[in-house]
Amino acid sequence: MAKINYPIVTQSFELIRDQIAKILAEELDNQFVYTYDNLYKSIRVFTERFKPINESEYPMINVSMVRGDFADQDIRNSQTLFSFFIDVYTSAKATKNNPGDEIATKTNHKLAGKCRFILKHSAYKTLGFLPGLIARVTVRSYQFDNKPDQDAYSVCVGRIVLEVQAGDLDGLLVGKTQDGFLTDVKLFESDQGYNYFAVE
Repeated sequence: MAKINYPIVTQSFELIRDQIAKILAEELDNQFVYTYDNLYKSIRVFTERFKPINESEYPMINVSMVRGDFADQDIRNSQTLFSFFIDVYTSAKATKNNPGDEIATKTNHKLAGKCRFILKHSAYKTLGFLPGLIARVTVRSYQFDNKPDQDAYSVCVGRIVLEVQAGDLDGLLVGKTQDGFLTDVKLFESDQGYNYFAVE
């Protein structure tokens, strides 16, 4: 006979993954207001995207959960160190005066740097959750890789490893966002996966 007589809550790593994507989608879109750089208006943010990506979709960001290491477990709760990959995809077409590989790489560095700044900003020290769920947020590393050219395009992929230490949601701890947080971001399901975008 079943002993759990209530719906099992959404797990903390699911909430955190989706929250990371929402934060990046809203903040990068908001940068257009201050810079008028069209790059920020063209970025699409996905979660757990694994379908092949072509250059027509760049620039693109994909947030995925990689692993969780459990620690400090007791009868009531446990702390988990979750690792997330934030993959940044950019491409550029070479012109007579502008090498595509250089443009794609520098654009990737630019976006990855903005993502790091956003996630390390003091406003997101709990990723927008009420105090109690998130213990710390750490950008662990950057890694960049230039892929073979696709047709006339040069492609660069950057990976940010983000670590988040959080409690498990076992019915005692509830992961709620602060009031009024991220009200202008919506999620829709596309043929490629879940896509976050800022609402005008």
